[in-house]
Amino acid sequence: MASLQGGRDIWQHVNQERVKHYNQLQVNEQIGSAHFDIRTGGTLGCSIENGHLVQAGLQSLRENPAAQVSTDTQITGLSHQSGYLQVEVQTAETAQSVECRLLIGADGNRSSVKSLSQISTHGFSHN
Repeated sequence: MASLQGGRDIWQHVNQERVKHYNQLQVNEQIGSAHFDIRTGGTLGCSIENGHLVQAGLQSLRENPAAQVSTDTQITGLSHQSGYLQVEVQTAETAQSVECRLLIGADGNRSSVKSLSQISTHGFSHN
């Protein structure tokens, strides 16, 4: 897992050739389905491969002198404080405590962020 601190707007660094805009979405679940369709020429959303998004984020952080990038880290603790999160981060060499207002868990289906946040999953596994 890579931890990113001090990030800014990364959209300007995204290779727009790798972005796929869509104006329709079909969702099927056990209890029913839903279809979203924007016919006015607008965009419902877009998708981009994770690797391209990560590279854009890293480029944005390189331009921020206050940013810190850490790789090979593990979140070992998480607590909710008044207005922020206290996150315990472990590397091979050190352990540190980081305060943040937003934590994005993009660490896979056995997410430590999800587990430490006590976010439950309902439904079936896609594995």
